[in-house]
Amino acid sequence: MNLLHILIIMVCFKYLYTRDGGYITIINETDSDWVLIEQQSYYMNFWNFPNLIKTQSISHIYVEWSRKLFIKNSNKLAIAIYSLVEDREKEFVIQANDFNIAVFFHNISLDGMPGNSIYNLGWVQNGDVTFVLVEYLGRFTGTSLNATDWMKNNLDFLGTRTLKELCIPGTHNSGMSFLYNRTFFSHPCNTLTQSHTIKEQLHFGIRYFDIRPILKQGEFRTGHYERIPGSWQGGVGQSIKSIVEEINEFTNSHCEVIIITLSHSLNTDLKNNKFQEFNQSEWDRLFHELDKIDNLYHALAMEKLSELTIDELTKKGKTSAVIIVLTDMRVVLNQRWGKGYFYTDSIDIYDVYSNTNKLKVMVSDQIMKMALFSRNYYFLLSWTLTQNFKEAILCQTRGINGIKNIAKEANSHLAYILYPQISSNSYPNIICIDDVKNTEVTTLALAINKKLI
Repeated sequence: MNLLHILIIMVCFKYLYTRDGGYITIINETDSDWVLIEQQSYYMNFWNFPNLIKTQSISHIYVEWSRKLFIKNSNKLAIAIYSLVEDREKEFVIQANDFNIAVFFHNISLDGMPGNSIYNLGWVQNGDVTFVLVEYLGRFTGTSLNATDWMKNNLDFLGTRTLKELCIPGTHNSGMSFLYNRTFFSHPCNTLTQSHTIKEQLHFGIRYFDIRPILKQGEFRTGHYERIPGSWQGGVGQSIKSIVEEINEFTNSHCEVIIITLSHSLNTDLKNNKFQEFNQSEWDRLFHELDKIDNLYHALAMEKLSELTIDELTKKGKTSAVIIVLTDMRVVLNQRWGKGYFYTDSIDIYDVYSNTNKLKVMVSDQIMKMALFSRNYYFLLSWTLTQNFKEAILCQTRGINGIKNIAKEANSHLAYILYPQISSNSYPNIICIDDVKNTEVTTLALAINKKLI
């Protein structure tokens, strides 16, 4: 047997024994149970949907395409047809074809789309795609939602909710979607936490932004730095000026609530081993730039932000409300206090991350904290994994466990783990993730809000 024969055998072995599998997470937040009326599959190893999906329940279903030789991918297909028990005329079909999952709606009108429309969920090998259907007073939304206006479009059941009673999606180290400048040991794999700018995240439905301002060459930008013995290592991301412009562009045509926290300030114009937090003068200069944000929310005297409703903040969907929260109580706001700028005691944010690279540890830690603290605090669920020292050092040379790689692992498990843990006594006000890439976390937040009614 020569080398060519060995290579052919190895390729065939890999082809036949590599699985084309993954999961579909289905969340039913309609007012009706769903009953399976038909399912069929062709050249699929696994396609087995439950006979009944109850209202306010979740199903996590494994799907796998066959790897039979000489069968075209387009011939590998399957369907599962559900109808709503309360209205059998309303049906939807989950269909798989050519490594894509889609949902076809029959007699169900979603978000202004006609009653016979199709929505592509896509497909993630060894990962998850999520399908959410939400109903309120006969109106349907969910996975197909227009995330740019998701608050305004759902004021009928969100408007009277206070911030403390609301769940919103957020991003961790939100301004780090590209590297403008970096230190020697900083690389995209250990410094970048996001793939999209603030503008793009806003259109995904993100409404909470973790902004970490730094000074670089006299300019205010975002940054991601860590102190190691003898120096600071990290990189510089999106500028504060561009963030202000992108927020204004968004709020000029969309009436949503946006929360920004400012933390981890750092003056990097000093010698590397002398970097330090902003002094009051530097904070005042930063505030001067942030003052240019339109629609900063001006509170009445002694208002508690967490007790304000979405209707009150947005004047029933007529304006946006941008809230800037400082985590450092030592910073003096003077006349700015209450005029768009607030301290954390105005909203009582609880934000304690897990500091682990292990998914099970992070999940257990955050679910436990949510159960203990979400009732009394504005609770931020930090659904993020943290590189250990070895991963941070080696991710560039060996391509292992970059921040976005481990974010993919965490995000793919979010919906099916978190949703069953939600109750009126235990829920997140903010679901904070790394590397948001679509509207799935926004859709999950909307489903949680509906579940809490």
